Amino acid sequence: MKNSRVTAIISSCLAIDSMAVRLYADFAVLFEGHELEAFWQEMSKEEETHVVFWRGMLKLARAGDIPEVFEEPEKVAGELKDVEAKV
Repeated sequence: MKNSRVTAIISSCLAIDSMAVRLYADFAVLFEGHELEAFWQEMSKEEETHVVFWRGMLKLARAGDIPEVFEEPEKVAGELKDVEAKV
């Protein structure tokens, strides 16, 4: 793991979007037979594209192929961990 700060940030983004996929899919089930079912299914599907993106980015980060792009990476990582905990 070449850049653990970037890896931590991307891991949090992956975790948050993964939770969103499941949450939106659960909402779709709750609204089964209602017009909102399709909306929540679409939201879940869209979040899945984000999950695929973050998985790819995580592989690159672990290989050291993503540079540090944040001025305060510890702050960003901490804020994302807070969001993740709230979700």
